[in-house]
Amino acid sequence: MAGSPEQFDGAAPGGAPGVVLAMAVPLLAVSFALVVRHRPRRGSSAGGALLLASAAGVAVLASAGAHATAEARGGLDALREERAVVRAVGVLRTDAEVAALPWDASSSRCRAVVAASGVTARGTTRAVGARLEVTAPAPCPGWVRGAVVRIDGRLGETPVQGVSGALSARTVTVLRPAVGVDALVARLRGGLLTASAGLEPQARGLVPGMTIGDTSRVPAEVEQAMLDVGLTHLTAVSGTHVAVVAIVVGAGAAALRAPRTLRAALLATAVGAFVLLVHPEPSVLRAALMGMVGVAGLLAGRGSSALPALAAAVVVLLVVDPALAVAYGFLLSVAATAAIVLLAGPAAAALTALPRWAAQSVSVPLAAQSACGPILVLLDPALSSWAVPANVLAAPAVLPATVLGLLATGAAPLSPTAAQVLAHGSGLATGWIAGVAVRCAALPGARLGWTGGFPGAVALAALTALGWVLVARALRARALRSASRQGARRAWPTGPSFGARAGRRGAARTGIGRWLSRGRLVPCPPPRASPPRRQ
Repeated sequence: MAGSPEQFDGAAPGGAPGVVLAMAVPLLAVSFALVVRHRPRRGSSAGGALLLASAAGVAVLASAGAHATAEARGGLDALREERAVVRAVGVLRTDAEVAALPWDASSSRCRAVVAASGVTARGTTRAVGARLEVTAPAPCPGWVRGAVVRIDGRLGETPVQGVSGALSARTVTVLRPAVGVDALVARLRGGLLTASAGLEPQARGLVPGMTIGDTSRVPAEVEQAMLDVGLTHLTAVSGTHVAVVAIVVGAGAAALRAPRTLRAALLATAVGAFVLLVHPEPSVLRAALMGMVGVAGLLAGRGSSALPALAAAVVVLLVVDPALAVAYGFLLSVAATAAIVLLAGPAAAALTALPRWAAQSVSVPLAAQSACGPILVLLDPALSSWAVPANVLAAPAVLPATVLGLLATGAAPLSPTAAQVLAHGSGLATGWIAGVAVRCAALPGARLGWTGGFPGAVALAALTALGWVLVARALRARALRSASRQGARRAWPTGPSFGARAGRRGAARTGIGRWLSRGRLVPCPPPRASPPRRQ
């Protein structure tokens, strides 16, 4: 993709009606996809699927209303409008992000999100239960997830979705440091940063970026190159990293011939631990929930389909946090996953000029890029023309970079030397990714201008849809030719008693047939000639 899901955490445009519309449209689209993909079988009906989807939509909208009511009761609206000086007490929900000021590179500020439990203004303390974006001058010691802090500052508006306001802090006091799991996670993350501190610049930034999502040390030129060629999703710790963890743990359990229950427990534990390590970002939660659905299918002895798992994950996350429906990061994550599930197969089938393994490698980033492009132009009116080749070239290094980085993270508290060796190995893999990004970004046309806003998004979506229609028609025409040739061969009379009628019957079976089977474009089954009739 041309941008990382977590990089774009701003809100989609539109007020309250826009929020409702943004939530309703994806739900209706998923409902339609489920009905089309799972056609009514004997004993079932499309009405049941629509009823289930409608119930999910009602649950999400009811949750959105409850969240809006709770925020209104907190009384923060008036304080934001007046830019009141307040004191807030709460728990940090993110680690501090340190960034240089745009107008003064020598100065920097810390940014974090705090779940405020109480706000004091004009001598009155009120319980709010609101998330606030806090900024303060660097340094910011002790700003780790789980720490309890007290912030004195001025409250104002913020364009970031999912938070109730921006709090520009004069002073931040850590009342209680992180404890328990939060303290362990902070120690592990800090250990990886220490182990990778002595590596070359690209590895010093990309090893923690690809392992735990900490991009604070990625060199500016590498970061811009990855943005231009659509590789920033590798440092967003999204579904790709959850899949890597699941694949490695699943392969190990299978090699040890672990029973089904133990394999499911290992997968669930590994995914849960990884989510805690990288912090529960929207794309990570979406991928983790899909993984949990797969674990449930493993326990039940039944396979899980990716599209229903994605739909279940989306509904659960929107019920818990309706603000995700208008967060660009979440939209990008869901769009990319749905496109890979629905379009990667047909794309691979259409790339007949490539070997099968190459076609599959190209089809995944092609599907994801085509779905995310219209969303990305709302944020940055430009196209990454080398995104698909760059992702294909970078793909072989993703697994070793992630796995070695995770091993270094786990080894850091036990053996700093072993952690440094593992981080160095991960840095070799990230060196390949950085090289691909820089070289592809230097190619002609790496970043093409495009019309911004909704007109540009609609135009790109229309062109993308036209391209996929042409792919589907090409697949259909090719399958028709293949079926006709097979029908002509198999329908040929095999004996004097077969007769012309059997030949006509075989030829009649060479029609178009069903082209949609479980969400994939497939050709008709080859026609079978009727057996000769008894005389």
